[in-house]
Amino acid sequence: MRMFSSSLARKVLMVRPTEFGHSAETSKDNFFMNESGLSRKRQTQIAQNEFDGYVNKLKEAGVEVESFDQPNPKCVDAVFPNNWFSTHSHPELFPESLLVTYPMRWPLRQLERQSKAFDFLKSRYRHHVDLAEEFERKGLSLEGTGALIFDLPNRKIFCALSERADGNVLAELEKILEKYSGKKWSSVTFGLADQEGRPFYHTNVGLAICEQFAIVALENIPNIFEREKVRKELEEHRRLIRITPRQTSEFAGNALELKGSG
Repeated sequence: MRMFSSSLARKVLMVRPTEFGHSAETSKDNFFMNESGLSRKRQTQIAQNEFDGYVNKLKEAGVEVESFDQPNPKCVDAVFPNNWFSTHSHPELFPESLLVTYPMRWPLRQLERQSKAFDFLKSRYRHHVDLAEEFERKGLSLEGTGALIFDLPNRKIFCALSERADGNVLAELEKILEKYSGKKWSSVTFGLADQEGRPFYHTNVGLAICEQFAIVALENIPNIFEREKVRKELEEHRRLIRITPRQTSEFAGNALELKGSG
């Protein structure tokens, strides 16, 4: 890989659940979701305990955490704010910091932008490009870094196209990144599905790109030509850690590399 200053985040934004549980709306195209026999109150308590414990672990590792409460009790998916925004402030690519907000497929998830977290982000980034208003009106979505896996040093976006990741919105994003970075961007698109042929709701279930390696669920890419394309693109710059369909179903591919103070 060519020399490129670290792209690892040192600070994360997280949303603490004030009410957590099964979402009948978003589960329509997310077969990983299952209803629990526990009460909503008990589910919330468990989620809050896990959240608080995770925040403490991150802080112990020297990662800064900006935490906000869930903006609306109905928004039980709000703990995944990365789906409606991405931030770009790398000194070599985005010296003038950029915030992008994305179109969400389901109405309840669209409500998540009406939050203090969104106000915080808008106050911290010089430029803000909103893809949500135009494309949600057209019924198209591209759900942030759930759908998009950025390879910053090589200016590439890996994206499993789906109902939550539309190619037209992706093409518009490429233009935006080119405008604000002054450099050309390209996308590597493919499909991701389980062994029954059901499409994955997000790319980050089956792919994580880190600085020195990439975690990838190659067996979950049904099209053999797309599978080979993804393998070659990733292996050109990183060591591959391949995960099995079973490991994928247990979210072994859903990872994010951060940089602490150590």
